[in-house]
Amino acid sequence: MYAADGTRLTTTLVIPYPCDGQYPAVIDRTPYGPTIDLLDLFYVPSGFTAILQNQRGCFTSGGDYNFWKSDGTDAYDTMAWFTNHSTYNGEIFTNGASADGCSALADFTQPNPFIKGANYIWATAYGHESAYWGGAYREDLISHWLLTLNTCPNSVNIELEVRQNEAYTEWWAPLEADGPYGNNLVNVNAPTISQAGWHDIFLQGQIDSFDATVAQVSQTDPALAAKMWLWIIPGGHCTGDEGDFGYPRFESLQDFPYMSTKMFKGEFDDPVFDYAGKYNFYVMGPVPFYMSDDEKAGGITGNYWTSFEAWPEATPTNWYLGPGGLASLEAPTDPSSASLTYDPTDPTPATGANTLYSSTPCGPRDQAPVLQRPDALVWRAAEPFAEATAVVGRVSATLTVSSSAVDTDFYVVLTDTYPDGGPTVNVRYGGAKMRWNTPDATPFVAANMEPGAVYEVTVDMWSTAYVFNPGHTLGVIVTSARHPEFSTNPNNGLPLADQADGPLVVANNTVFGGASGLSYVTLPVVPLSAIPLNPHIR
Repeated sequence: MYAADGTRLTTTLVIPYPCDGQYPAVIDRTPYGPTIDLLDLFYVPSGFTAILQNQRGCFTSGGDYNFWKSDGTDAYDTMAWFTNHSTYNGEIFTNGASADGCSALADFTQPNPFIKGANYIWATAYGHESAYWGGAYREDLISHWLLTLNTCPNSVNIELEVRQNEAYTEWWAPLEADGPYGNNLVNVNAPTISQAGWHDIFLQGQIDSFDATVAQVSQTDPALAAKMWLWIIPGGHCTGDEGDFGYPRFESLQDFPYMSTKMFKGEFDDPVFDYAGKYNFYVMGPVPFYMSDDEKAGGITGNYWTSFEAWPEATPTNWYLGPGGLASLEAPTDPSSASLTYDPTDPTPATGANTLYSSTPCGPRDQAPVLQRPDALVWRAAEPFAEATAVVGRVSATLTVSSSAVDTDFYVVLTDTYPDGGPTVNVRYGGAKMRWNTPDATPFVAANMEPGAVYEVTVDMWSTAYVFNPGHTLGVIVTSARHPEFSTNPNNGLPLADQADGPLVVANNTVFGGASGLSYVTLPVVPLSAIPLNPHIR
């Protein structure tokens, strides 16, 4: 078919047997070609026509690939074209996982009356935040993906444009659900179901996309807002490695695809809509792979499914980074500091992450490769947890810092050290590039540090549902690099696109505590009663 601007969009229809009736349709638009993302075919046996399309500028479609910027318009044109097909029954649903899911979310960047429902898996409606985490560029995700997306030749130019638009410029406007460049959420007019992953590359962006959509739709159509559901599994894009971690039940999850099929069919009286909640979370506990036989035999709290209608009310609980590497619930009063020397020619490695490629191992990992380095600052609680402590919601860190350089990065990792000499494993993490986090910086204009000056920076560590078990010990790691997950900061204060033209500067970075300025990690602690087991989820 041809878009309204004359661009050819290669489209394949798979029609249910006997192919002579009228059927609801599910559309999946992909950059990968016809043999990779075939999620729509799941619905054909249930009586749906699958519309498989190569995105603009990809595989055999014409035009130039543009990072989903025209996907809303192309989706509208495709659906309008399909309304004239003999099998069209008046219902079209949008669907996609990963890049296809980002395309499906972009379908609402303009009003689209054809969409009757949407299914999003491991995707986001916030482009800038997904490329730049706290201002730090997710190089191993974005550049790696775009530079190897051989089915879309223009992706190489898009990679350069992403680097050139480090600031929150208007270039990002078509890739944002809402914000200073407009509110596309007002166009959402159909039920939705979403699946995210706690260790997925788009975790927080997908949660934010879902929560913002529900909030927007609730203002005008509460009945429609009630027909929106979010599921979060342990892995997401990390699913290929989940078997290594030993989590039970995640691979056999049946209710998500079952619910999406029932939603597309309009069968909202099915029991799944009664026993599932608006939010359905896998509550993580100790990773089975790292547990000792004694701990497995004794039983743990966690690694089960829970459901609820709203995020549970949490108590923000600060763990302060004090002298002697001690993390404490009590704010230290004596001044203290801990310093590291960050050399961009020897960056601290990243292991255990919300990543896509094996160059940075995804999921919960033993932090030994980081802990043994001199450029990692480490704090631990004096005693292990005496009782199970649940953390559900968005985690953050507040650091009081200084640097000898005009720019540098700070990364914070929340850890769980297992009992009886067990490993230290990442729970959540996040980062901040300082030139985007000084008092004079805005999302649109960076402002470098003054060497030696003291700054307070907030680090977004994304969300989790995790239970620290008795005998496990909380810890915090602070570094100034996570290589190759994030672009290595040369500390020269230049924009990302120009950094290679400047010098590599060794930075002496300091984290303060106590009277010198507090540094702490804030955990959203909830009672276990707020996250009960849902025994019905299959």
